[in-house]
Amino acid sequence: MNITSVSYVKLFPLGMYINEKIGVEVSLEAGEDAMLALDTARNLVHEYHEKNNPIPFAGVTAIADNPTIPNVQVDKEPPKSLVEQIESCTELKVLESYRLIAKTNPECQTAYDNKLKELQK
Repeated sequence: MNITSVSYVKLFPLGMYINEKIGVEVSLEAGEDAMLALDTARNLVHEYHEKNNPIPFAGVTAIADNPTIPNVQVDKEPPKSLVEQIESCTELKVLESYRLIAKTNPECQTAYDNKLKELQK
């Protein structure tokens, strides 16, 4: 078998739905070792990636600080409880979306009723 070229391509995850695909093709002369060329191609791809993305994928905090990636605001607070969501409503139309679910829980129903009175003033 006469291999004349090898290529190596890798998709690196950078963050939430952000990827970088890097590849290289290496031409071989007669008698050159294809496995060595493939190792060289792989090393080149990984070195290029590390040089251009100095912060390793270590979670959202590191990625958010990486200057090569668009900074995306990530909520670091836990989601609000249903009662807190109801209490944070500022419009009747939004509050109305909680009406049916509030009926299933007395605490939510109380929060719903109180917020409804407040917004109807």
